[in-house]
Amino acid sequence: MVRNQPHGTAHTINTGTSRRSRTSRWETRHVEQLRQDQAAQDQNIDIAEELGHIPRRPRRNPAHQPQPAPNNAPNPPDQPYPAYEPLIGSWVDEPLDAPIEDLPTTAHAAYYRARRYAENQERISQRWSQLEDTITATFSVCQKLSYNWTEPSDEYEVLPETCTCPPSDIHMRKVGLFDLTDRRVAEKVPFCKCLPDVVRLINYGYLASSPEKPRTAFSIRLLQFHHKLWQSSVVSTSSFVKALSSFLDSRSRTYCFSRGNKYRKRNLRVPFSYSADLYSRVLSSQKKLLATAMQLTPTDEWAAKCPRCFGPQKYENKAHPDEPDVIIAMDGNFQQRHYAYASKDSPPESKYPSCFICPSRIAPDATLFTTTEAAAVGIDPPCADTHKAANDTRDETTWEKCDDNGLFAGACRHDVPLKYINIYKTGEK
Repeated sequence: MVRNQPHGTAHTINTGTSRRSRTSRWETRHVEQLRQDQAAQDQNIDIAEELGHIPRRPRRNPAHQPQPAPNNAPNPPDQPYPAYEPLIGSWVDEPLDAPIEDLPTTAHAAYYRARRYAENQERISQRWSQLEDTITATFSVCQKLSYNWTEPSDEYEVLPETCTCPPSDIHMRKVGLFDLTDRRVAEKVPFCKCLPDVVRLINYGYLASSPEKPRTAFSIRLLQFHHKLWQSSVVSTSSFVKALSSFLDSRSRTYCFSRGNKYRKRNLRVPFSYSADLYSRVLSSQKKLLATAMQLTPTDEWAAKCPRCFGPQKYENKAHPDEPDVIIAMDGNFQQRHYAYASKDSPPESKYPSCFICPSRIAPDATLFTTTEAAAVGIDPPCADTHKAANDTRDETTWEKCDDNGLFAGACRHDVPLKYINIYKTGEK
């Protein structure tokens, strides 16, 4: 029915779409252009194969290569792709792409990426070492004045007679401050030229995450809580940071996004790890300073670990006269392994904690043990050969991925850990 004509009729004819005919006509007119594009693509593939960027394709006899099909012709049954499309990498019956890990360029890029990372980590470690004494001194003074940070100040003030900069040299910079109960994502914090930024943040009650121009800092009482929690329970840094972020999200009206991104939440695991490591270094430096100031002997240091085992024997009552003074239990844990790809840090022995035995003290004994195995034939007890943990070789495939595949420890009968040793690609023996 035609509009305004109730008794009229209208006839239509469907001619279909002209898309296919247009495409066919375009291909017919541009056959030479398609051939040039195909030749350029084949040339690029040949150059990439010569340079080693992609694996070489298996070559076939030209007499057996498939002939190009004419336009609009159906593809042969054994050729799922159009004739003018190249088969990159191999023929139909073989995989098209090789693993990226096997390419020479991947190993080249991985080497320089690891090298840049190692150089950056070494530069950061050297900067932390330069600031370690100043950080420890400032930390100890502020800890005493604030009663172990139980009375923190809301104002950004430093210790008297420490900053000599005029007011014109004081500048403000935005820093993300995180505490147990609140957070300030972009807080304007004053800094100066005479004091390092890390030292100024300690005066404010925070530990920075980087030695130069830190953008993130965590409160010292938060790090104290994490340290006590880590000592009493097996909590990972990732889990703790995830719980902390979720808790602070419920107590804040501002969101914490990644830098330069307004939709992805910020991951605080890496900066928190740096601040936690700095707090551990401060505690270790305080212990060394205390031992040096009090002129403690090795016996006094052992007595500080467990007074009941290594303390004075005066007024000691034994249940039996033959009861030993010290009982030490030793065991290994192969779950405490460190994968090589996790980090490439190689700290010097001066950075080892006092509770760890340095590798240089273990190497001579390990060499002597290996050279005298023939002389110990018949002396070892029968159970030594059947001790699986001592001569365990079942996890050698896992050891290849680890630089430290376990931890060996010694503890006294009062459950006080005394010494640790890293297990390197071997069993408990």
